[in-house]
Amino acid sequence: MDITILLPGAPSQRPHHYIKTAELQLGHEVHCTDLESLVASGLTRNVACIIAGLKTDVALQESACRLWPEARFLHHLGDDRWSTERSSQVAADESKAAKSNGVAPQTEPQQPKRSAINAADANKEAGTIAYNIYLRHAWGASQNKAEIQRLMLQAEELSKDVSNLDQRIRKAIRDGETAYELGNELVKRLREQGADSVEFKQWYEATKADCPSRVATHLHKLLGKQREHLQQQRAKTQHNATYTISTPPLIVSAEGHPNAITNLNPSPSWTVLVDETGKAFDNEVEELNLNHKDVGKVVALAIPQGVSLAPLGAGFHAVNESNARIERILSDLTAQPVGIFGFSSKDPVAGRFSWLQQIDQLVRWVLRLLPMKQGVPTRVKFSIENRGGYNSRVDWKIRTETLLAELHQLDPKRYAQLSLSIEFIDKNSEPLNGYVDTLANCWGSPQKDKKKLLRHFALPGHCLLLPSGEHVYERLLLTLEGGQALRPSDWYALLQAAVDEEGQAFTLLHNCLQQLGDTVKQQPKLWEGYLQEVQAQLRLKSYSLAGLQSTLDWLETHKPDGETLPPLLSLRQQGARLALQNHRGFCDMALVASAFETANQLIDEDAPQACEIILRSVVAATNAFDFNSMEGFIQQWLTLPVASVGLLNHAKLLSTQGQLHAFRGEYTAADECFVKAITTFERLSDPLQAGREVQQTTAYRLFAMLSSPETTFEAFNTLLESYLTAMLHCSTDQLPGKLARSGSNLRFAHQLYLRALLTYPDEMADQCASYLDTRLDWQQGEDHPWPLILAYRAWLLSDAGQRNQASELLQQAVELCEQQSGSILQWLGCVIQALGEQLQLSMPYLEPLNPKREALRTLLPAAPHAELDRALQIQAHSRSALINMLNQTLPFNFH
Repeated sequence: MDITILLPGAPSQRPHHYIKTAELQLGHEVHCTDLESLVASGLTRNVACIIAGLKTDVALQESACRLWPEARFLHHLGDDRWSTERSSQVAADESKAAKSNGVAPQTEPQQPKRSAINAADANKEAGTIAYNIYLRHAWGASQNKAEIQRLMLQAEELSKDVSNLDQRIRKAIRDGETAYELGNELVKRLREQGADSVEFKQWYEATKADCPSRVATHLHKLLGKQREHLQQQRAKTQHNATYTISTPPLIVSAEGHPNAITNLNPSPSWTVLVDETGKAFDNEVEELNLNHKDVGKVVALAIPQGVSLAPLGAGFHAVNESNARIERILSDLTAQPVGIFGFSSKDPVAGRFSWLQQIDQLVRWVLRLLPMKQGVPTRVKFSIENRGGYNSRVDWKIRTETLLAELHQLDPKRYAQLSLSIEFIDKNSEPLNGYVDTLANCWGSPQKDKKKLLRHFALPGHCLLLPSGEHVYERLLLTLEGGQALRPSDWYALLQAAVDEEGQAFTLLHNCLQQLGDTVKQQPKLWEGYLQEVQAQLRLKSYSLAGLQSTLDWLETHKPDGETLPPLLSLRQQGARLALQNHRGFCDMALVASAFETANQLIDEDAPQACEIILRSVVAATNAFDFNSMEGFIQQWLTLPVASVGLLNHAKLLSTQGQLHAFRGEYTAADECFVKAITTFERLSDPLQAGREVQQTTAYRLFAMLSSPETTFEAFNTLLESYLTAMLHCSTDQLPGKLARSGSNLRFAHQLYLRALLTYPDEMADQCASYLDTRLDWQQGEDHPWPLILAYRAWLLSDAGQRNQASELLQQAVELCEQQSGSILQWLGCVIQALGEQLQLSMPYLEPLNPKREALRTLLPAAPHAELDRALQIQAHSRSALINMLNQTLPFNFH
């Protein structure tokens, strides 16, 4: 939103050509450094105009024009006269004109200026700035960019008074970078060597003696903190060893999560506590997996007047608390009518400029979402935990005024009676701050029990959100408040974002869209406009499967009387449901039969779409370990002319036939089909699509080669290296590190590579060692095939003698499977647990295997139960026997 900056002394009148925007009036106490701080915060990037008056300080005019060079400058000269020049320019022009006429220019008494800073004060201020620059670099320059920028601006202003300031700043940066690098090395050595080892002590003493004194002090403090942290972690580990969740799970009703902000009642007064977790709040987050501990996340806890929460005590820090206490805190918190809201810097809603910018964005969103009763005064106080140089001395007054101006322009009636205050607070100054600290800690923690607790209380996706683009979301809120129609393109974008990949609805978006549906049900023309938007987006292939199902279900639920989904869209709807169930490991044969019937009815009208239903039905059957019943349909469709189903679908049919052969152990026939499919995909006119399809089919071919006893390592490795180096754009020696640090977008290639390391341990020993060397950078996700990646990592670590870490990862793998409701993923969890037993890994957190397997005999009767029975009867398996067990119980690319 554009804003106008009103400098001190700006008049109340405006020129006739002035374009009205939100206005920010600066007080008379504002100095140039305050303007610089405002810019460095990233909160005034949309300044369209600057207005000054007759008495506005010249230095402020110059500074404002320098800081916002794109903004229009308007200078009031009295009466109805306006100029676009600053006072200094006007004075210079008058002087020049007077001299040209031979007249000495008249001068007015100058405005009193701030006295020049004396040498001692300047040197003291320079020392403070240099030290703060050192600290920000020691803490990590990439995580403190905005604060460093602000300090560098201050240094630039002061450099004319302190001759050697540039040199001091450069040294501060060098020392800070050294402190950061050595601090990381210290933490790494502590983990690997231990604080009491001879190697660590020798390195520590030698390093301290060889570095600047302030860097040595930094390392001394860091070592003390790390020792204390390790002691607390050991105590916590003892408490958590036998921990299991004891409270009943929070069940989300049809109305949504009780702690979603939009589900609360209005209150005359709100206290909103704000905290964050992670380090990466700028574009560096692009390089991180969504679940990486450094991904920045911001969280707000909105407490209405009258709600009483028990203080958690001074010095409370969730990272030091046992899981049992964390569970009690979350249970107490979610039982109260308080609001929880947060988003991640990985989400499209995040601007990815700085931590402060995302805190500001969080504040705006909470104010947009808080329930308010029109005409009733509402007071909202935000208390934000300190971070870096942002503490209680930082004044939010300017930004508070800007926010109120923005909100008034958006909705004057809603925000007419809003009173707002924002402040930074120390962690221990607010007795309830431990609650929001607990939310942030659990959300950012890689610990599986804390992730379990978040899911137990249904917070992800309902309160801790992944919304769509903020401007679209804002228009939805305006639509609901103002009654105007939501544009079809915005409606479609929101429906695509209203569910996660698993089809789970987000409470906040879901509630808003349900309200919109009630309105649309009374407007047939608008409903038809939304239907046409879906058809247009389908032609552009702009959709996700979960979003498509959500969109079509919404249209069906909210259709006006007499309206219905066209048959082809109904087929799309069934196809989306089928694809989602396949993704989740389900096999709903009733849905398969219904989709088959609809596809057969529409084969002449849309053969390509009908063919997609057949292909998805094959996947559904394989999820039930049925590798035979769909073969006839595939052969039948392959006899149809290519033009009738399209070249793409014909190639997919060949690939699917190859997959069925591979599932049945017919590897030669499978390879022939895959080669034919690749040749056909290469004929596609779109090179990008052709590349994607060839890449995926090559992966199928490699999985089949790994399972085939006829495969030679040389043939397999040649194809594997060609496949991976093309995908990752790197050399072969870079593959282990690239994959180790990769996220979910490369998870299937990652699975394939690790399986190759385990299948060929001698031939790929160097690659395995390189992969293990990067284990501190390993990332992980939650969807398939991350359980397999974790299990393979556990096996590699077990072979390397790291059995405790192996045990931890293998249990995480099983628990990821058990969190899914699909029977094939439940079976995968059982096989992974059986692998752990054969590797003789400790698995204290897991439930016994036999009861799980007995349940699956009913849910998944065609699974290879007998093969798993036989494998478990043999102890001390060789590697080849374990590989064979996996091949028999998880054929082809099931592992």
